[in-house]
Amino acid sequence: KSSYTGLKSGTSESESRRLRVQRLEGSSGFAAAALAGLASQEDFSKVSLKPAQSTTPPINQSLLPYSNLMLLQIKGRRHVQCRLIEPTMSVLNSGDCFILITCNNIYLWIGEYSNVIETAKANDIAGYIQSQKDLGYKSSNEVIVLRENITDSKYDEFTAL
Repeated sequence: KSSYTGLKSGTSESESRRLRVQRLEGSSGFAAAALAGLASQEDFSKVSLKPAQSTTPPINQSLLPYSNLMLLQIKGRRHVQCRLIEPTMSVLNSGDCFILITCNNIYLWIGEYSNVIETAKANDIAGYIQSQKDLGYKSSNEVIVLRENITDSKYDEFTAL
């Protein structure tokens, strides 16, 4: 007796599924993985969130990267660069502009040989920090402009910091 016993392999079903996905993929412009992600359904009912801790300060106060004293160097002719550098008097040079930011004052130090572009950009940055109260500056005082070879009481105050 010879009889044929058919096995259910599911080849035709998987092939038809593959062809449907290929047609969808071609017409929608999305990749197969993206379509699979859009078609999936997730059950978030068993996900438990951590309770909020009221003892931690808000993010904008706890993670402030500002120190009490910051010095920005503004340099460049065509492409002006602004860098945060160590706030010491030894880093000041005559060819660049520097902005010293404290909690209460902003000092704009203009080197003797700094160019017009550096000076203008330094004025813009100092004005922005002052108007937006950015980088830890909290006061509403005007920007204090200092020239390298002109000394006055504000210059002595600047060098003392």
